[in-house]
This record gives sequence, structure tokens and C-alpha cells, in this order.
Amino acid sequence: MTSISPQTSITATAEKVALTADSDSQNNIFKNDIKDMVEGILKVFDSPLDPNEWESTVDNDDIQIYQNKRSQCCFRIHASLQNCAESCFDLLSDPMERPKWDELCEFARVVEEVDKFTRIVYVRMKPVWPTSARDVVLLSHVTKLPDGRLLNVTKSITHPDCPDLSSEGIVRMEAGIAGQICIKSTSNRCKLIQIADGDLGGWIPKSVIKFVATKALPNSFKAVNKILCKIEQKEKSHLAEGESTEEVDLLKELAVLKSRVNKLEEMVESLTPSGIQLFIGHATPIVAGITAIATAISIFRSRRQ
Repeated sequence: MTSISPQTSITATAEKVALTADSDSQNNIFKNDIKDMVEGILKVFDSPLDPNEWESTVDNDDIQIYQNKRSQCCFRIHASLQNCAESCFDLLSDPMERPKWDELCEFARVVEEVDKFTRIVYVRMKPVWPTSARDVVLLSHVTKLPDGRLLNVTKSITHPDCPDLSSEGIVRMEAGIAGQICIKSTSNRCKLIQIADGDLGGWIPKSVIKFVATKALPNSFKAVNKILCKIEQKEKSHLAEGESTEEVDLLKELAVLKSRVNKLEEMVESLTPSGIQLFIGHATPIVAGITAIATAISIFRSRRQ
């Protein structure tokens, strides 16, 4: 029997992911980019950590950070996260959520939805004294790999809606192939491997690089775990399943309303006759909201079929 080399397996996986992107949208002009991005990132993720290539900068219980010896702005992060892989992946891969856990991110937005797995994203980073603020435009693709791992891969791209802002003192970064992969470890924890790689542009003193490697990155993942401890465990990743941004937002609103319903159910047990009218006043708009959101979600899903 002929054995299949790891490289052959990685290439086959990348081709399958690219075909999925292509079948989802006939207008996806990035299918070749996606194949190259997935193949490139999996080569790194699936290779053993080489001490001749990576130098440890942080080694704590829940996070290890390594800096590439040939590129001062390339980092590899291994982290143990306190929720299931699906919840972790959706938090880290949703650009709108990034400012909540990344203290250096000023804001992020989706510029264009190429297809349900592929987006163009704009990210603005805060200045770190004595350097200027920075921004980056990314082609981002999310997918669930055949082995069940959840992958988000990105690289720099240009877009007419994201012009260079150097005249305003904002330096455009160029990101190499980067991203993260979430791997289930237990029912309520997962393993994350992340690659952050790029040319930050302009002048960057070593003190800022050290701050990012030893302070900013660890603080970000501490913030991630604090958020994850407070959110529900998902049965599936909304992003890896290809649900639209609008649909994901509706699902978040639905979860909030369901939480309020649970509180109302607790109230019912202690209601007196005089409290029934108050209960109805609270319950009616919540039930109406749930009905409206459920209807909207059904419409989104019927359009996708």
C-alpha cells in the first residue's frame, strides 16, 4: 500500500476547502488564494514546534508564546481556552468581537461578504507610544476541516473601500498568511494555535515588539478566557457553518431574550394574583421579540438553500 505523505494530505485538504468556497459562490475570485492560504497555514500548524525556528517569550499555564527567530513580528501562540471549540472559534474569528478582547484593537468591520465563508475585513489598531496607529485590510476565510478542527486563515489584500490613510498618520500593515485553529480537548475546553505574522510598516522600536510579545498578547488571551467563562457552550460554530453576519447577530439577540424568559419563568413560581398583570407586561414584548427573530432567521436560511 502506498503511504500518503503529510504534504499530500495538506494539499488535498486545501483543495477541498477551496472547492467548497467556489461552490458556495460562483463569483468567488479568491478560490486560488484560499487554497494557498489554507495549505500554507496548515504546514505551520501541523509541523512540530522547532526550537531552532521559534524562541519562547511567554510560558504560563494557559498560554505559550513563541517568536520566530527570523522575523521579529511573527508569533506563534498556543493557548488553552475555557470553553468549547465552537464558542472559542466564533469569538476569535468574528471581527466585530475583537475590540472586546484585544486591547490594541480600536475597531474592526466587515468590508465585504464574498461568500458565507469568506470576508474582507478592515482592522484599525491603536498607537503604542512612540509609534503611530496602524491598520490592515484582510482576506479572511473560515472553515471546518475534515478532521473537525475549526480554521480561520487571513492575509493582506487591497480593497477600493479601504484606501491608504498614511496622510492621516495611519500606517498600513501587510499581513502574511496568518490565522488560528481551534481543537477540541474536553467538553468545556479547547486548544488554540494561532499564527500572527506581518510587516508592521514604518519604524518599530524593539521595546514595542517586546511589549506586544510579553504583555499585549498574554493580556488578550486572559481577556478571551474571561469572556468565554461567561458565554454558553455552542453545539456548532455559526461562522464555520456559514451563517451570515446578520443571522449571527439575530442568534445573539435570541440568546439574550431566551435568558430573559428563563428569569421570567423563575418569577412565575412566586407570583401572586396582583403580580400577574406585571408579569404579562414583561412577557409580551419578549415573546414578540422571539417570534420576530425566529422568523427572520428562517428567512435567512431559506434564502441560502
